[in-house]
Amino acid sequence: MFETEIKNSEGNIVYFKYDKEEYDIEYIKDQNMIIVRQLPDYHILEIFSDKIGFIVQSNIGDQTNFLVTDYSQKDENGKTTIQFKHYTGKKYKRSLDLVKVLNCSEFELSSCRITDNTYLVEQNDQGSCIYNISQKSKRFDSVYHDDDINKFLQENILLVSETRTALFRPDIKDTITYGINPETFQIETPIWSDLQQRLIPIYMQKEIDKLKEKWFLDHNSYEGQSLEEITIHFEIDQYLNQLDNQIERSQTVYEDVVDSKVNEEFVKKFIKINRQ
Repeated sequence: MFETEIKNSEGNIVYFKYDKEEYDIEYIKDQNMIIVRQLPDYHILEIFSDKIGFIVQSNIGDQTNFLVTDYSQKDENGKTTIQFKHYTGKKYKRSLDLVKVLNCSEFELSSCRITDNTYLVEQNDQGSCIYNISQKSKRFDSVYHDDDINKFLQENILLVSETRTALFRPDIKDTITYGINPETFQIETPIWSDLQQRLIPIYMQKEIDKLKEKWFLDHNSYEGQSLEEITIHFEIDQYLNQLDNQIERSQTVYEDVVDSKVNEEFVKKFIKINRQ
């Protein structure tokens, strides 16, 4: 793959990675546009604004993928929006198909790309998701896309964290951290529980069979769930639900925030101080 960079009309770097034997990418600076052409006849496949962070080609089987970040649009408040766009095409197809558009908080390649086929998307205060050119992961509170961390990990392991809460008590929670394969999202390491302060190994199938016997579970219980999901259910979620019976509910102004139901007994405790 050929790799190069240009500086766009705003002075930002745009990164390109593509097969020069199959495609040509031209930057027309005075028109602020980038044209992707198919070789050998230079047929135009797509025209982009130059307000993009990168165009990266990734081939999977006979499908060609182009990954792009675009910051040419603004929302109703005039704020620039950044979008991650996934285009596909085939060798003998004369156009690119836009198959996925996801929000993004950064347009630079270094901030978005994890591996050749995985990207950080939908980053905001609530966390981030990973897109693997096929599907989007669940939301993680933190994705530790950091070279200073990765150098201590084995190849193709990415540390992530998520928050788990008790079923009926959102105030009872635990943050768990573990390593995943960023391309399959499968958990590849033990799970660290902040609340329990311990590393939890992923169950083996024989341990699940014992659990089913212990709890008189039906043979098909948890059918379709992975060993990792079952481990989190029993070692994290069940523990949080048990705490529900041991920890008194915290007093708040509203009993139910969604319906704004006032906690009358709690509010009545706030009696004006007599300063005389």
